[in-house]
Amino acid sequence: RQRIREDKLATAANIWTQKIFPEWEQRRSSSKVADLVRQGVPPSVRGRFWTLCIGNGLGISPELFEAFKAKAAMLEPQIIAVGAISQAEEDAANGRVREEILSAARSWSEIDLDLARTFPSLQFFSKEDGLFHTSLRQLLRLYVCFRPDLGYVQGMSYLCAMLLLHLEEEEAFVALANLMQAHHLLPFFSVNEAVIGMHVRVFDHLFAETNPAMAQLFRDHGVSSRVFLLEWWLTLFSKSLPLDVGTRIWDGYILHGPVYLFRTAIAIVTLIWSKTRDCELEDALVAVSSLDKQDLDEGIVLSAIDKVQISDAKLAELFARYHKTSP
Repeated sequence: RQRIREDKLATAANIWTQKIFPEWEQRRSSSKVADLVRQGVPPSVRGRFWTLCIGNGLGISPELFEAFKAKAAMLEPQIIAVGAISQAEEDAANGRVREEILSAARSWSEIDLDLARTFPSLQFFSKEDGLFHTSLRQLLRLYVCFRPDLGYVQGMSYLCAMLLLHLEEEEAFVALANLMQAHHLLPFFSVNEAVIGMHVRVFDHLFAETNPAMAQLFRDHGVSSRVFLLEWWLTLFSKSLPLDVGTRIWDGYILHGPVYLFRTAIAIVTLIWSKTRDCELEDALVAVSSLDKQDLDEGIVLSAIDKVQISDAKLAELFARYHKTSP
C-alpha cells in the first residue's frame, strides 16, 4: 500500500511540475487545478503551489529580507538591555526607553511565550532544539520589524509555522507578509471589530441557510459563532485541526480564497452537530471549541466541505449587503 501511495504521489507531482506550473497563469483558475487540489497536493510540490498562489504583491526582495534581518539583529541587544517589560514600561514613561524599543520588546516576549504553544505535539517549534524553533522565532521577529504598527499577535506563530513546514526561511517570510495582507487576516489580527462583525454576520446568514436547526438553537441560547470562528480563521484552522486535515484546508483556502473558509467552518460545525445532536448544547459547543480532540478524518472533512456549495458571487453579495447595514 505504501508503494502504491508513493507511486500516486510521484505521478501527481509530475503533473504539477510538467503541466501545471509551467503554464500557471493560464491554469490556476482551471477546473483541472481545482480537481488536483481536491485529490491532494503532493508534499514535494506544495511549497511551490503555495508560493505561486500567494504571490508577492508586496514586492519583498531578497535585499529587503536581508534588511529586516539586519534591523532585527540591531534591535536584539537593545531589547536585551531593556530587561523586564514592567521595568521597560516605567522607563519608557520616563523617557529612558524609546517607544519603538518597548513595542518590539513586548512583541518579542510574546513570541517567546508562544513558541512553546505552537504545534506542541510536533516539537519542531516548541522545543529549544526543535528543527524549526530558531527559524520560527527569527521570522516572527522579522515580521515585527516589517509591521511594527501591528507587532506580534497571538496566532501568527501558527501561520508562520505552517509555512516553514513547506518553505525555506525567506520564502516563508515573503509568503507570511503577503498572506497577512490578503482577505481577512490583517483586520482580524488588528481586532477591527467592524470587519470581524461583518464576517460573523455573513457566516451566520450562510449557516442559517445550510443548517437552520442548529443555527436556531444557537440563537435561542444566545450563542455567538464568534466564539469559535475567531480562532479558526485567525490561524486558518491550523491550530484547531489535526495537521494533515489543516494542511488540506490551507490548500483549499490558498487556491479558492475566503469562500473556502466559510465552507469549511459550516462543514465542521455541521459534522459536529451530526455527532452530538442528541447531547446537550454545551457538549456540542465544547466539541466545536476543541476540534483537535475530535476524531475528524481528513476524507470525511473534505467530503463535508464539498457538500457546502457557496459561490464567490454569493459571498460578495452578502458582504455588500452587510457592509451597508453595519453599525
